[in-house]
Order: sequence, then C-alpha cells, then structure tokens
Amino acid sequence: MDASAAQKIPALQSRNSKLAAELQVSGETVRELEQKLESLKKDHDSYMDTLLCVNRFWDQLEKELDDEASEIERALALRSGRLESALAHLLKLISSGNPAVTDEEKQLAAVQAEADSQTALNRLVEKRNAELDKEREAHLMLQREVSDLRNKLAAAQHLREAGVTARQSQGLAEELDKQRFLISSQQQQLDAGRTQLQMLQTQADAGQVAKRQLTAAQGYAAELNQQLEASRKAAAEAEAERGFQEAARMQAEMQQMQQQAAQTKSESATLRKDNAALKAETEDLRLFLEVLETFCEDPRELVEVRVSEVKLKKQLQALTENGNANHSMPEVSHEELLEARKRGEAAEAQVVQLREASREQQVQIASLQRHAEKLRQDCAAAKQDNEPLILEIEDLGQAYEASQHNNRSLTEQLTARDEVNANLVGERIREGHAAAATAEARDSAVAHTKRLAADLQDHKAHLARVESRLQSSLEESAALQARLREAEAALLGARGQLQQRDETGKGRDERLAEAERRAEELKRRAEEDASKEARERAKRMRVEDDAKALNSRLQQLQREAAGASNQQLQAELKAARSVILCKVCCERNKDTVITKCWHTFCKTCINKNLDMRHRKCPGCGTPFGQGDVKPVYLT
Repeated sequence: MDASAAQKIPALQSRNSKLAAELQVSGETVRELEQKLESLKKDHDSYMDTLLCVNRFWDQLEKELDDEASEIERALALRSGRLESALAHLLKLISSGNPAVTDEEKQLAAVQAEADSQTALNRLVEKRNAELDKEREAHLMLQREVSDLRNKLAAAQHLREAGVTARQSQGLAEELDKQRFLISSQQQQLDAGRTQLQMLQTQADAGQVAKRQLTAAQGYAAELNQQLEASRKAAAEAEAERGFQEAARMQAEMQQMQQQAAQTKSESATLRKDNAALKAETEDLRLFLEVLETFCEDPRELVEVRVSEVKLKKQLQALTENGNANHSMPEVSHEELLEARKRGEAAEAQVVQLREASREQQVQIASLQRHAEKLRQDCAAAKQDNEPLILEIEDLGQAYEASQHNNRSLTEQLTARDEVNANLVGERIREGHAAAATAEARDSAVAHTKRLAADLQDHKAHLARVESRLQSSLEESAALQARLREAEAALLGARGQLQQRDETGKGRDERLAEAERRAEELKRRAEEDASKEARERAKRMRVEDDAKALNSRLQQLQREAAGASNQQLQAELKAARSVILCKVCCERNKDTVITKCWHTFCKTCINKNLDMRHRKCPGCGTPFGQGDVKPVYLT
C-alpha cells in the first residue's frame, strides 16, 4: 500500500506541474484577450471622438456662415436704402436745376455718371444677392446633406454593431473574469492538494519509520525477554541447587551439633555468638556491596570494596584463630576441634563461594545495566513516536529490577529452604505478571500498528479523492480552454467586422472631408464676397460723401444766387481736393483703403508702413494686416 502511494505521488506531482503550465498558458491567453479588448475599446473611443469633433466643427461652421450671411444681408439692405435715398435726392436736385448751377453741369454729369455707376453697382449687388441666395440654397442643401449624413451616421448599422461588439466585449470581459476566478480557485485547490500530498507523504514516511522502529523494538524486546528468561532460569536453578545442598549440609551439621550440644554448651554458645557476628558482618558486607553495585560507578569504589574484603578476610582469620583457641581448651576433645575447624573452613569456603557468586552477579548486573542503558537510549530516541514502546521498556526495567531483587533475596535467604521455596514461588508469580505486562505492551503495539495501517488506508482514500478532483479540474480546464478558443474566434470575427466598419467609416469620413472642403470653399467664397462687399461699401461711402458735398454745395448755390458762386466753387473744389489728397504725404491722391477702420491713404504711404512693419492706421492707430489693405477707385 505504501509502495503504491509512493508510486502515485510522482504522477500527481507531474500532473500538478502540467496543470500549472496549462494555467499559465490560459493566463497568457486571457491577458492577450484583455489587450485586444482594450485596443478595440480605444479604437471605438477614438472613432466616436472623431465623429463628435466633426459634428462640433460642422455646427460651428454652419453658425458662422449663418452669422456672416445675416450680417451681409443687413449691411446690403442698409447701404442700398441709403444709396437709393441719396440718388433720389440727387435726381431731384438735378431735375429742379437752377440757372446758377450751369457752371456745374460737368460735375453734375460726373455725378450722373456716378449715379449710373451706382446703378451698375446696384445691379452688381443684386447679382451678388442672387449669387448669395444661390449659395445660401447650396448651403441649405449642404446642411440637409450633412444632417442626412449625420442621421445616417447616428442610425448606421455599424453603430449598432459597435454597441453589440461592446456588449460582446463586456460579456467576454465578464467571462474572462469568471474564468480567472475559476482558474484562481483551481490553483488554490491545486495548492491544497499539493500540501495534502506533502502531508500524506510525510505521514507515510513517519509511519514507515515508526513501523521499522516498532519491528526493531519488538525484536530487541524478544531478545531481552529471552535473555531475561534464560538468566532467571539459570540463576533460579543454581540458587535452588545451592540452597538445597546448603540446606542438606546444614541439616546434617545441625544434627551433629545437636548430638554434641550436651557436651559443648560453652563452645556452642561461643560459636553461636561468633556465627551471629559473622552473619551480621556478612549481611552488612552484602548490603554494602549491593549499595555499591547500585549507586557507585567509580573504579575507586571497587578498590574500597576490595579493601573491605581484605579486612573481612582478616576478621575471618581472627575468628578462626579464636575458634582454634577455643578448641585448645581442656574440656574440648581433639575431634571437636577438628570438626570446628572443618566448620570454619566450610564457612570460609561458603564466604568464598558467596564472593564468587557476588562477582558473577556484579558482572551480570553490569551487562544488564549496559543493556538497560542502551535500551533507555533507544527508548528516548523513539519516545516521541512510540509511547507504548516506552511503557514496555519501563515494564522491562521494572521486571529487571524485580529480577535483581529476586537475586538479592535468593542470596539473603540461603539459610532456610522454606524461605528459598517461598522466594521462588514469589519470583515465579512476579515473572508471570511481567510476562502479562509484556504481552499487554505487545498487544498495544500491535493495536498501534493497526491504527497506523487504518490511517494509511484513510490517507490513500484521500489521495484517490484528490486524484479525482484533479481529474475533474483538468476536465474543467480543458473546457475553459475550449471556451477561450471560441471566445478568441468570436473576437477575431468581431475584429474583422470592426475592420469592415472602419473601412465603411473611412468612406464616410472621405465624404465628410469632401463636405468640409465644400464648406471651406463656401467660406472662402463668402470671404471673397465680404471683401467685395467691403469695396462696394467703400465706394458707397465715397459716393455718399460726394453726394453730401454736392448737396451742400447745391444748397449753398441756391442760397447764394449771386456772383460769389465762383469763389464758393473754388473753395469747394479746394476742399474736395484736400479730401482726395493723402493726409500723410499731401502729394498723392487717395487710392487705398484700410478695411479695419475704412480710412483712405495713398498706396505708397501704406506700402511704407507695411515695409517698416508699422502696421497701424496713420489716422487712428488701428492695427491692420496685409489682407486688410484694399484698392479704392475714385471714378
């Protein structure tokens, strides 16, 4: 199961990398579509701005043309009325001729010629009015064409299609937002799946490590159990055999001592005291050795133990000498002394045997302590992951301590067979409890292994679910890519339609440019008409001035019907000449007019001002330009 999960993890990782690459490609496609939509929106906005600018320009042009036409009409009407009244007055004066004005016939003829020219000018004005009406009609027709074109542009199909395209673009943008959200959600799910895969992989690795540690711990525990069982069995058998032998020997000795009790009461009392003291010292020495074995690890303490052993030997030798001295008493027979010596030698041999047994037990205890220390280290390393193993090791340590206690109790209870048997029974009971505890620990370890296996099954099921979700996300991504391709195709179609509409709009723009050119032509012609009107206005003013002068002169002639008429005419002629002469040089006649202020000067003086770039009227200081200088003809 772990191998199959480990085999699936690289496949899932490769699939995740493929998904990430596909998501990146889809993101780039989405960005390209967004850029295309932005460019289309910019083109559409620029096209609409151009249309608005053309409409504003056309409205402004229409307004200017209307204002200029109305101003020209008003000026023409006013000036024609004035001219007609002046001509009527002149004709009236001429028809009511006075004998005193016979000298002025030439001037009147000139005035008549001026009136004829004014009539021609009126005809020209009428002709210009007719042309202006025609131009106005053409302008109205152009306005109607422009309004029709504007209506067509407003109601054109490409605008509706542009609106449809804008709505489609908006829908595509919304769809792209949805796809981006789906892609982000899939990316989050993919990241969650990756994290879950990593967690499952780490858990699987931890489970494998725990399984290996559990297997090693079980093997080591079984080995320790076998060693403990073997050591316990060997120690119990040896101790039982020694106990039985010692019990039989002591029983025989007790029987012999009982037979000789009546004869050697004093020796028996002394020997009992010595034996009691020896037993006490031996017990103290054994307890001291146990304390040293339990708590002391320094070699110097072993040296002290050896020193104490030497002291014990000396004490035993002293006791033996005391026994020999006691045996040398006259009341004791030689046989009793020999027997007492044998008992001392037997006691010494027993002490030697006890010492050898103690050394063997020390060696065993040291080896068991090393095993226990190693076991503690292994348990400390596996304590975080395998708590039941720690409990098992603690139970094993307790069992080991119980075995040590059993060994010590066996060494202490060598004197009595019943006590030895009772200790053996208690040891067997404790071994049974330790075996039960070991079995419980083993069962708990097996249960923990089963739980780990169940967790692994759950993780594998979760991996299967993640794989199914990844498969579904792959299918959704493929569907999204198909939809993106369809949207891109639709966008390309919309772009083609927009290009067609742009071509149609270009044709309409050409028509608009043609209309603008026509409007410019009309404007230019209107400006020319305005300049002509200005010249005609200057002529009218000159004629009006001349008519006023003639009228005043005629009135004066009528008042003065006497002989001073010639002087008056000379003065008027001088005044007329002064009016005709240029006010700047006072040498040449006026033949140029400034249309800004309608002051007249000679062309030479005006050209001097233009060449000197002093472009201000010499009379009033009004600025003027080259286009404001027009010729005037005094005919």
